[in-house]
Amino acid sequence: AVSLRILFSDGISAAIDEVIAWNRWQDWALLSLPRTKGPFLKRAANFVNVGDHCVFLEKGTSGSRLTDGTITGKNTFPRAGERLLLVSAATEMSIGGPLLDEFGDYVGIIGGTILPGASAMRMLDLLGEGRSLKGGPIVYENGAMAVPISQVPEGAPTSAGTSLKELDRRGEFLPPVTKSGLIGFAQLAVATW
Repeated sequence: AVSLRILFSDGISAAIDEVIAWNRWQDWALLSLPRTKGPFLKRAANFVNVGDHCVFLEKGTSGSRLTDGTITGKNTFPRAGERLLLVSAATEMSIGGPLLDEFGDYVGIIGGTILPGASAMRMLDLLGEGRSLKGGPIVYENGAMAVPISQVPEGAPTSAGTSLKELDRRGEFLPPVTKSGLIGFAQLAVATW
């Protein structure tokens, strides 16, 4: 992509062609949007801990609702950094949304894969310890991860943005996978741990 179209809740859209900051391994990007009318979410002043009650907006085809995002654990991954483990699972449409503390301040970003290009919905399954090589049951985790807001820089970066075209030229994006009748199964992996 060389541009992104942002659709605001009032139906107005805007096109942008650059990011002002990003970290592919930490799974976040900051965009400069042309609209500045609030209200805006407030960044939490304190870090969250295991057991803290949080919520996030679970979006689905039938509507949206606040979902329990209580922090059940924390984990740190090589290159990807810290992730918050949440009690409730997130839908694909919730990925990228804010994790809010009990005061309505944002403390994290829902999603947070640990491998660039991987599906946030499959990460907990890959991390599950219930897999058995001897044919036993496979245990699926029911939860979500979030990137702590402490990993995202506060305030606008001092350097100029980088165009999506430049990021593509550098090879920052994964090439699109196209459907083919010749491929029965495919998987992308990085083994640089």
